[in-house]
Amino acid sequence: LPYLEGLPERSLLHGAMQRTFDVPRTGGPLLRNAVAVYARNDGLQDQPVYFVREGEGPERMLLDPNTLSDDGAVAVVTASLSPDGTYFAYSVAEAGSDWQVIRIRDVATGEDLPEQLVEVKFSGISWHEDAFFYSRFPGADRSGIGWSTGMSIYRHVLGTDQAADTLEFSNEDEPELGYYASVFDGRLLVLGEWSGTSTKNGLLVRDLDGGDWTRIRRVGEATYTVLRHDDGHLLVLTDHAAPNGCVVRIDLEDPSLVRTVVPEEEEPVETAFAADGALFIVRLVDAAHVVERWSLDGTRLGDIDLPGPGAFFEASGRPDEPHVLFSWQTFTQPSTIYRWDGSELEHFAGAEPRVGFNVTRETATSADGTPVGMFILRAEGTELPAPTIVYGYGGFNINVTPLFAVLGGASFILAFAMQETLGNLFAGVMIMVNKPFDVGDLIDSNGILGEVQAVSIVSTTIRTLDNRIVIMPNASVWGGIITNVTFSPVRRVDMVFGIS
Repeated sequence: LPYLEGLPERSLLHGAMQRTFDVPRTGGPLLRNAVAVYARNDGLQDQPVYFVREGEGPERMLLDPNTLSDDGAVAVVTASLSPDGTYFAYSVAEAGSDWQVIRIRDVATGEDLPEQLVEVKFSGISWHEDAFFYSRFPGADRSGIGWSTGMSIYRHVLGTDQAADTLEFSNEDEPELGYYASVFDGRLLVLGEWSGTSTKNGLLVRDLDGGDWTRIRRVGEATYTVLRHDDGHLLVLTDHAAPNGCVVRIDLEDPSLVRTVVPEEEEPVETAFAADGALFIVRLVDAAHVVERWSLDGTRLGDIDLPGPGAFFEASGRPDEPHVLFSWQTFTQPSTIYRWDGSELEHFAGAEPRVGFNVTRETATSADGTPVGMFILRAEGTELPAPTIVYGYGGFNINVTPLFAVLGGASFILAFAMQETLGNLFAGVMIMVNKPFDVGDLIDSNGILGEVQAVSIVSTTIRTLDNRIVIMPNASVWGGIITNVTFSPVRRVDMVFGIS
């Protein structure tokens, strides 16, 4: 818009925001057989690029989605690594479409196999040996935007055409339900079942080699996330009768037999995963994540010493293998991958924390006595008090955990780049709230005596007695002594007369 383009602050703001986003971000880790795949955006790329590392070797590029289209509108939606780390299956969507195409890439050569799987959306990819299970809408019309029904589970064998894929599950009686498949221990195939946008899912299970399906839970009861299989039982994260989340052990022979492994606590469980022969519980404590380790029988083993306070994202590992990769983000560090080796945490890939900033955790008490926790971020050497950007959110069960870039970095950069403007904004708000004067009042501010012509969010306009227009930044008005000459309708006037 011409008006916005003409603002002198626009280029300053644009540069500040560009520097905020121009930060390398690393995430989406996958780990199988000592082969690690992860995604990294150098800051301004349309799509993140996938890299691979084998053992302790150097990284190399595996897939650059930015080369899949001229406009950068083709994105990788789902990615999965085969158990031996030799194949990388990924689904791509164009221009934000829900419909996806699954492709398979040879990790060693970086070349895709000839087969491509279509009629796919909202699908996971779960491997077993040289095949994987995925969700498909057979015969669906992919040209429109209507509601799709008949979601089914298929098995695809590497090197074969999609026409040879075998149907593993379908539900003709309830075609509106959706399904995703997960393989556990190379023995069980578990289906998650959902309806619409509800998170209260059902569970079904059968032997991987075939046989009848056993219903474990029905849709609409609660949320159930299977973490692992252990000796004829499923270890499941659920909110059934536990709003803050707990982990239970469900007997596969008799699903009504349930025993609590990780009990519900005051702090909610955000997610959980199984690795290193244990359970990792990600809990939200005072708006930051804590990662706990629990044994399979329910003994707490301690917490991971994290470079926090921060926010946990994806994790990848195997239930009985010691190494785990997970993404971690703090106010001073963009999304970065760390590795747990069974005893300690180490940096694996991504940016190091930025220096020059202080992060403190404080607590205030609200009017009704409720403690309100907060993080305060400031550059080292900042003199207090200072203009402050305050951000908070509440709703839809979404927690605002520590973030870098847009919320973290932008606050600092904009504060530096526009500190005078922010000071004037703050002072303008104080003037408008406290109303020490109004338009038409005669005031004296910082030695300027005149009538107030206008008050904006950043400045105050005064017409002096000799008919000059003075535009004063609000910071100087609010920061000095304000004398409102016409505030009171009646004033005392002292007059001194000399008599000779």
